[in-house]
Amino acid sequence: MVRQSLDNINFLEKQIEALNQEILKQLEPYRHLFELLQTIPGIKAEAATAALAE
Repeated sequence: MVRQSLDNINFLEKQIEALNQEILKQLEPYRHLFELLQTIPGIKAEAATAALAE
């Protein structure tokens, strides 16, 4: 049962990484804005991504 749970966690981590890579790919046309937003104190990649997604 523990092995199955660890395998599931590993699978989910790989899925998350794949989604993160796809998000970065989709943000490429907005790379300058993405980086510019992160110069604002408190704005990191996740918040910059969310702002651009709006």
